[in-house]
Parts: sequence; structure tokens; C-alpha cells
Amino acid sequence: MIFFNSALVLVSLLLRSVRGDPLSSGKDHRHLYTEDGVDWEGWPLPGFFQYELINVTEVAGRQGVATDGKMYYVSGSKALYLYDMDWNLLLSNEDPFAIGYTRPVNHLGDISVFEGEIYAGAEFFDNGRGKDIQIAIYNATTLEFTRTFPWDASSGQIEVSGIAVDAVNDAVWMTEWNVGDYVYRYNLQGDYIGKLHLLPSPQWQQGVVAYNGTLMMTADDGNADRKEYDHLWSVKGGLEESFVRYEMTVDQVKDYGEIEGLDVDRIHSHLLILHNRGAIIRQGIPSGFYPGYNREIHEVYTFKMIDASSTTDKSNADYLRKSFQRNMNKEETQSLRGGGGVSDSSKT
Repeated sequence: MIFFNSALVLVSLLLRSVRGDPLSSGKDHRHLYTEDGVDWEGWPLPGFFQYELINVTEVAGRQGVATDGKMYYVSGSKALYLYDMDWNLLLSNEDPFAIGYTRPVNHLGDISVFEGEIYAGAEFFDNGRGKDIQIAIYNATTLEFTRTFPWDASSGQIEVSGIAVDAVNDAVWMTEWNVGDYVYRYNLQGDYIGKLHLLPSPQWQQGVVAYNGTLMMTADDGNADRKEYDHLWSVKGGLEESFVRYEMTVDQVKDYGEIEGLDVDRIHSHLLILHNRGAIIRQGIPSGFYPGYNREIHEVYTFKMIDASSTTDKSNADYLRKSFQRNMNKEETQSLRGGGGVSDSSKT
């Protein structure tokens, strides 16, 4: 890579984590590089926050996490769990598909909580695709099913990995794991409104949260077999198309694995990210375990969110781009050496 200038190196590294060339369509997207009076040049655009890890907590579910600042809610592929704010398990529903559904489902993704109800992306997941996608709603106190809204097949969405309630904009957003070029928007009554084009699209999106006019998305874009970390991305919501921003390389995890859902504790300004380690994932399905593991471990990482308003300064943007490049170079080096991760003695 020493024969290329730094800009070309950064672009080539970025394309390992996102799909598509934002300028290849022939349309003039340069207006999107101007935000708050600042003309951005180069990739990636800097994020809206900085993050400090506070704690890590093991939980029962592998899919999603949500909070209303009073309780924590966790989803498994086929379960829902309720925790208090000290992460004590209070209640579980391990048969969430038993009643209420008129179309068959076998999978829940990331979740969101709003006005005493849990919103979940439900589907029949098979061979990397979803069928009969639905917005499923459960009582947040009892974890019991209440109702669903079917998805609009004309939207082009073929899977649902995460869901976010955006009450300020009367919106429910849904991400897609296997394609991910768009985030799909419904209103709170379940009507399909349209879709936001991500330029370029983060690979293998897992979760989404709406916060302060932005959508933040986790992407399982790192390959655990190659000792690569996953990433957190963001985008301004409400537009027909928008450039994606780089928020964080999630390298604070205990081992390489699979990032999943996320949420923001708006009372305490905390970011929650659910991460799995130990299981080998093929086509979105756990398929055996890595050496040193006999089960998959699900953990919620809690970060303090710090407003990075200084990212409107180009010097800070340059710093974030260099940080992105440094992390990607580190992952590539670890992959070639076969190193990284925790020792087998610390795995359970």
C-alpha cells in the first residue's frame, strides 16, 4: 500500500466495511458533503459522538437490547427478557410466537421500547432471508403479545434485523441484514412511508436506534474468522438519501464475534450495544463454537456518550479518518498473523 497516497488507502479500507460507491450512480451528491456550513472532503464523515466504555453485563438473549431508562429489555431469536436497572432478570417470555400471529414467524431481531410497549422485527427467517416480515408489539410489563403490522412487500425489503421507534417523526425504522442499501420507514400506525438510501451501505446491519435526529446502526462488518472488529455507523434520518458517518470501531469487546442490537438510554446518555462471542455464525445462524468455547456468550456493553460537536472542525474529522484507517490496518495485521482476541483460559 505504500505506493498509494493516503486517500486511496482509506477508500480501499473503507470499502471492506461498506458496500457501494456513493458517487458511482452518476448523480451529483456533493451537496450532501456540506453540513452546518462545513464542506467535507474525503471518507469517512466523522460521527456525532465519542464513547467511553462503562461496563459489560452478560444477558440471556442474543438479538437486541432496549431501555426506557427505568428497565432493560433484551430479545433472543425466540424470547424476550425484562431486567431491572441493576441487570437482575425479572421476567422472561420464551414462547413469544405462541399466540396472536396470523402468519408464521420464527425469529425476533433487535427491539425498541416506546410508551410501555416493545417493538420487535419479526419474520420467518430461512437461509439468510426473511418471509412474512412484521412489526410485532409486546406489552413491556408482561412481555405478552399485543398486535402486529405487516410489512409492505413493494418496499423491496427482504429481511428485518432491527427496529427503532422515532416518535418525534412519527416513524418506525427497520434495517435489513442481508442487503442493507436502505432503512425502511413506517409510521406508528404501521403504514409504509418510504425508505432512506444509505450511501454507501454498511454491511450486515444488525440494529438501529433513532436519537436526536440521527439513526445509529450496528454492522456485523468484521469477520471473526479473520480477527476483525465490527463497527457503529450513523446517518441523518428523514432524507431520501444520505451519507453514512463513522461512529466507532467496537474494539472494546472481550473477543471477536457478532455485534447485534443497540439502544440509547436517554436519561443517562448511555449507548447500549449487544455483542455475542463464542459461536461460529454461518448465514446468520450459530453453527458450532470456536476453540475454547462450549456456548455462545451474550453481553451488553454500556458506553458513556460524549457530544462530539467539535467534529464540525476539519482537524477532528481528519483525526477520525486516521483512527478508522489505523483500526482497519490493525485488524488486517492481526488477521495475517492469526493473533488477537482473548486467551482460551478467559473464555467460558
